[in-house]
Amino acid sequence: MKVTLLLCMFAGLTCAKALAADGPLSVLPIDVVLDYNYGTGHLHNGTGAPLYPLNPDYWPRFIAELRRTPPQVLIVGKEAPFTHSLGPIASYGGENQTFPAIGGKDGRYRLTPDQTRQRIAAIRKFVDEVHAAGVPKVMPYVSLITMFGEPEKRIGFWEFYDHWDEYAKDFDLGPRPEGDPLDWAQRDKEGKTYFKWGPDKPHYKPFRRFTVCVNHPGWRAWCHAFTRWIARVGYDGLWIDNAVEQRCYCRYCKAEGERIGQPLVPQQFGDLAQRAAQRVWLESHLRLWDELRKEGERIRPGFGIYVNYIEIPDNVAVTSHADL
Repeated sequence: MKVTLLLCMFAGLTCAKALAADGPLSVLPIDVVLDYNYGTGHLHNGTGAPLYPLNPDYWPRFIAELRRTPPQVLIVGKEAPFTHSLGPIASYGGENQTFPAIGGKDGRYRLTPDQTRQRIAAIRKFVDEVHAAGVPKVMPYVSLITMFGEPEKRIGFWEFYDHWDEYAKDFDLGPRPEGDPLDWAQRDKEGKTYFKWGPDKPHYKPFRRFTVCVNHPGWRAWCHAFTRWIARVGYDGLWIDNAVEQRCYCRYCKAEGERIGQPLVPQQFGDLAQRAAQRVWLESHLRLWDELRKEGERIRPGFGIYVNYIEIPDNVAVTSHADL
């Protein structure tokens, strides 16, 4: 059964009613709570100390409230073992471009392997307690097209990439993808780096925000790696933001166009060419979603894909591939 989300914002939370699109109107809607938790974090349950010490004022109250009124779906912020856009970092919560401070300092610093284990312990505790409180499904925020860093200074995601081998074996990340993460960025018709959003907003500094191509094998390998860890700690799926945000003409997108019989030709213009290109990009995202669902299901049966998609043109195709 497909559902439609109706959202209302209050007190820093988003509560939603997911209405059945094809069922009887007498069926009660699904309760969805969006808790990005920009302040005191879900990870301060004591298990991840000393990285995330217990917050005795917040944690017991949070769990008690969940037990009192458990939603059917709880969506949290960037509280995955490995953050999609930066790798193993201390910060948590928030959506794509927000990184709450940790211990009074910028939380975007890279964790050591031992600190990463503390983070994983805190997340497992959080997910286990949320399930025990009566919440059937809980999932973290991810974006499959966003990477932060500065390639020349080798900071942000590039710092993690340069230290990949320190994590690869213990955390089953697989071999480090060949090349450089800069190659993973989307490309415009002229082959230049494409930015969906301005890359140099003040709160990004000292990083830049890169828009990544879901067809690049290096980025896809990373998406599979962080999805495995999301499933391992007990999450029930991915909450995917920036769905189908693709305007890429790289060689991998062109190859995908050939594969589906829809050549991606940068020299073509007009509505027909744009619709043809959009089909290539849509199919690229749908294919990755299907792969990540299977990746998660191998570890946690029932692992799902939940999508934040606010545009109209591909709504039917998107909802047919998403679980919410």
